[in-house]
Amino acid sequence: MVYNNIAFVHLSNGGHWAHKNFVSGLNATEIIVPELSKVNSRGLRYLNIYKTFSGMKKPLKGFNAIIFEDLALVGLLYSGAVNNKTKIIVIVASEWPYLIFNGFVSKSKLLLYKMLIKKVDLFIAVSNMQRDFLIKLGVKPEKIKVVYPAPNEKVRKELLKIKPNLKSRNIIFVGNIRLRFGNFDLKGVDLLVKAFKEAKNKMRNLKLFIVGGNNESIVSQYSIAEDIIFTGSVKSIADYLKKAALYVHLGKGDAMPISVTEALTAGLPVIVSEYTGSKEFVNKINPKFVLPLDYNKVAKEIVDYFNLSYAEKLRLSKKARAIGRKVNEKSSRILFKKYIEEFLEGSI
Repeated sequence: MVYNNIAFVHLSNGGHWAHKNFVSGLNATEIIVPELSKVNSRGLRYLNIYKTFSGMKKPLKGFNAIIFEDLALVGLLYSGAVNNKTKIIVIVASEWPYLIFNGFVSKSKLLLYKMLIKKVDLFIAVSNMQRDFLIKLGVKPEKIKVVYPAPNEKVRKELLKIKPNLKSRNIIFVGNIRLRFGNFDLKGVDLLVKAFKEAKNKMRNLKLFIVGGNNESIVSQYSIAEDIIFTGSVKSIADYLKKAALYVHLGKGDAMPISVTEALTAGLPVIVSEYTGSKEFVNKINPKFVLPLDYNKVAKEIVDYFNLSYAEKLRLSKKARAIGRKVNEKSSRILFKKYIEEFLEGSI
C-alpha cells in the first residue's frame, strides 16, 4: 500500500540525505520549517519559535502522519499547526538523548523533552544506543524501531573495491568538528588528539589524518602535534581510507555516524567510544575496540592494535567489511517503509 498523506518535516538547515533516503519510498511530502531564531534572549527566542511554528498551520494541514527529523519539531503540536489526530513519528538521530543523561540539559528543558516525547506515536532510532536512551526516558520498547542510516550508494560501491593499507601506521577520522556548550565536541576529536599524542610517545611513526571541512578557528583550538594532518574537505574519502590501517571515532552521543560505516565498508578495523552508536557494529569485530571516553585507554588500544600481526589485522579487516557491506540505502529504505506502513496500518 502507498500512503499519499505523509509529510516529512525538517528545518531549513536539516534534511539529512540519509533521512531523505529513508522516506523516499513512502511518497511523502517534504516540508521545510524556516530556520529558527538564534537571538540571545530566551523569551524572544521562544516567541520567535512560536511564531514560526504557528505559521506552519497551512503547510501541515490534512496529513494523517508526519515524520519529524528532530524531536524539537514536535513543538509544532503545541502551536496548533498539527491536527491532534495526526500520527507523529520522530527520527532520533541527534545527540540530545546523550546530553540529557550527561548533565548538559537543564531541568526545565528536560521537562520540555518529556512533554514532547509523550506526543510521539513512533520513534525511528538510528542505533540501538539511541533506542536504549529512549527506554531510559520512559518510552515503551514497542514504540521504537531501529533503522541504520547508510552510506551513499556510489560511495559505498567505491569503498567496497579499495584495500586499506594495513601495513601502514596511519590512523584516520572523517567528520566535521562541531563544538557546543563552549567546547563540547560531539565527534570527540579533542580526545582523539590526546589519545594520538599519548600513543605516539610509545610508537613514534604513527600518523593521524583528520578529514573534513573544519575551519581554522576550530582547528586552532586543538594543540596540533607533529604528524597530525587536518586535510580540510576532500573530493573522495576513499583516497584517504585506503592509506590507513585504523579508524578511530570517539563520539560523545554520536548516534550512528555514517563515516564509521564507510570505514567498515572499506575494510578498516575501527575503535569507537561507548557513546558512539556504531559500537554495536564494532563490538562484533572485537569488543576491546569499544572503549570509555578515556584517552589513555584509547591510546593503549591503538598501540596494541598496531602491535598485532599483519595476519590478525587482515582478519579484523575482513570482519569489518563483512559488517559494513550489509548497510546500504536500499535495505534501509525498505526497512523504514516497512515499519512506517505496519504502524499506520495498525493505527487506522
